[in-house]
Amino acid sequence: MAIGIKKSLHRSPLRLSLLAVLSAAAVSLELLRIEFPFPLAPFLKYDLVGVPLLLLALLSGRRDALLGASITAIAIFLATGDPVGASMKWLAEVATFIPFASIYGYGGKIRTAAASAVAVASRVAVMDVANIAVTPYWLMIFAHACSTYAQCLTSVEVLLPVISIFNASLALIYIAITVPLYEYIARYLRSQLWELR
Repeated sequence: MAIGIKKSLHRSPLRLSLLAVLSAAAVSLELLRIEFPFPLAPFLKYDLVGVPLLLLALLSGRRDALLGASITAIAIFLATGDPVGASMKWLAEVATFIPFASIYGYGGKIRTAAASAVAVASRVAVMDVANIAVTPYWLMIFAHACSTYAQCLTSVEVLLPVISIFNASLALIYIAITVPLYEYIARYLRSQLWELR
């Protein structure tokens, strides 16, 4: 439902402003490296990059959030030179905000719980497949961590349950932060848009 502001934002300068500001926030959070190690595997890092992207999906729509995620991924690639890391970050964020924004409805606890469950399951499933498909090659080519594909694949398979817990917990953190922010901002924007009529 989204508090009825998406329709009001269609072709609005406010929509472009939201895209610019929230994309810049996501890029800034990534480039500033504000992150915390995941206790079960310190090489995995919690960050808040997905919060502005999820907020953008809820306020302005999934298409704008896809654009914001793409801008963020390009910035990650330019900063690190790692196309795989940038692509995996894009994939993880998209796998979280698209299902959540598609199901979420303002004010309904059941709908929020359903959207959260689907978003978490989506992120975990998509990233598990991506990690099995891509990470062994990344470990061989970029990290030089293993000498054969089979060794790298075995390493990924051993770590996959921990990576799944990481992705599930990160999606839940994003949702727990974003939903209250969204509800507050959406109420404010709705009142401002109503006053402009």
